[in-house]
Amino acid sequence: MYNKILLLLVTTFLACSVQAREIADVQIDETAVVPGVAIPLSLNGAAIRTKLFFKVYVAALYVSEKSNNADVLLANTAGKRMMMHMLYSEVEKEKLVKAWQEGFEKNLNAAEYAAIKPRLERFNNMFSTLRKNDVALIDFVPGVGTRVTLRGEGGHDEEKGVIEGEDFYRALLSVWIGAAPATDEMKAGLLGLDK
Repeated sequence: MYNKILLLLVTTFLACSVQAREIADVQIDETAVVPGVAIPLSLNGAAIRTKLFFKVYVAALYVSEKSNNADVLLANTAGKRMMMHMLYSEVEKEKLVKAWQEGFEKNLNAAEYAAIKPRLERFNNMFSTLRKNDVALIDFVPGVGTRVTLRGEGGHDEEKGVIEGEDFYRALLSVWIGAAPATDEMKAGLLGLDK
């Protein structure tokens, strides 16, 4: 009897673990190796960005030290990665730019936004229209800044550039886990609170 219960518990645990690593048919790795960051990063959480009932993309946040506290993650100056795997057939550049701008404006005061705005414009210029299964890797590399890499069909990576400043990545991460996130469900998922 004991062995049957133990087998049932192990099977249930493994089934839950597998589910936790796949969202909307997208495989989410438990760790990420980021060039320029000394240690592999751990998956903090993942979630689906929805808009008007459409699934837009799967996001996964990788950090050096896991936390369910947004303030702790935003204050941490170690390496990080936000992965966006597109689910929707096509997200035009203009919509991406608008979403970034709205997210920054909602999470920064006027002075902070003014200081970051020129860098946000450079960041926006790194993106083009994204299509289903495109992947955006947005990494924070300490001492370097925010590096954007786009992975298109066929898995080819194209580094688009780097935006300097730790404050920029903090503001960017606020779009997902700040005081005014894209959605509360997404924030909970990225903080690992939706389990």
